[in-house]
Amino acid sequence: MDIDEEISISNFNTKWKHWYEEEIRSLKPIFDLNVTFEHFGSTSDSGLN
Repeated sequence: MDIDEEISISNFNTKWKHWYEEEIRSLKPIFDLNVTFEHFGSTSDSGLN
């Protein structure tokens, strides 16, 4: 990998990380609810098996 590739990948990762963090900030309440439902869903599923 040459220097230009490394720089462009680094820039892409930085932009993506920034976008991701912004999205997580706005979606966090929904995300927390989903995790809670998934957690209870998986425990009840394992109980049925």
